[in-house]
Amino acid sequence: MKREWLVKARKEKGMTQAAVAKAIGVAAVTYNRYEAGARTPSPAVATAIGSALNIPREKFFWP
Repeated sequence: MKREWLVKARKEKGMTQAAVAKAIGVAAVTYNRYEAGARTPSPAVATAIGSALNIPREKFFWP
């Protein structure tokens, strides 16, 4: 299931998927999979995404 909240947070920051991926140190295709809901980031990566986009990392692990 697509993580619309993640897409919204990224767009509000005016960032591309590639820019977020670079900021957090993962490949763009990996970040794309996080947004698509095809993959769940590790706690460390979720923390990095949370810092980059000002969202709580726990949101990735909420049902």
